[in-house]
Amino acid sequence: MLLGGATIATPDLVVTPRRRKMVEALRDRFAAQFPAINYELAWQVGVVNAQARHRGRHKVVMLYGGLLICPSMAVEGLALAFAHETGHLLGGHPKAYYMPSLSCECSADHWAGRVAIPGLFGRGGGAKILHRGINQLAAMFNVLAQSDTALPASDALIEFKRRHMGAGFEGRRKPPCYCAAP
Repeated sequence: MLLGGATIATPDLVVTPRRRKMVEALRDRFAAQFPAINYELAWQVGVVNAQARHRGRHKVVMLYGGLLICPSMAVEGLALAFAHETGHLLGGHPKAYYMPSLSCECSADHWAGRVAIPGLFGRGGGAKILHRGINQLAAMFNVLAQSDTALPASDALIEFKRRHMGAGFEGRRKPPCYCAAP
């Protein structure tokens, strides 16, 4: 889960055909690379978030409408969201303390940088995805943090993602993990 469930006001924000086509193409790319996972888009839900979960025997990644239409999120930021959520399902140990069937936040980010991003975009393209995507996430988190004081400090969250995804992408070991199950 990227955030705790922040929402954005979206009554006059329309999903353009171009935006829908871009998001669906990205979803289809992830679905082709990771066919054991069902990727779903909840355009009608204004929550700025994404989540991974098990639905019976099925693995599901869901991106919600508030994230999909967030103006600061382009293809790179959304690719990181898809990769992170996929990492919760395929990232291995350590597991999340709040849901032991999923990889913890650290493992999800490290796996996203190590497996998903280079696997889908190559090394050169993956480096651009990481750099631009992190900047897009930072812009989104900063806007949300201004409107919701319950959210964690965006600088710390972005540094966390940069450190873990970057280590995975560069082939380094996962940094120390403090969010896993005891």
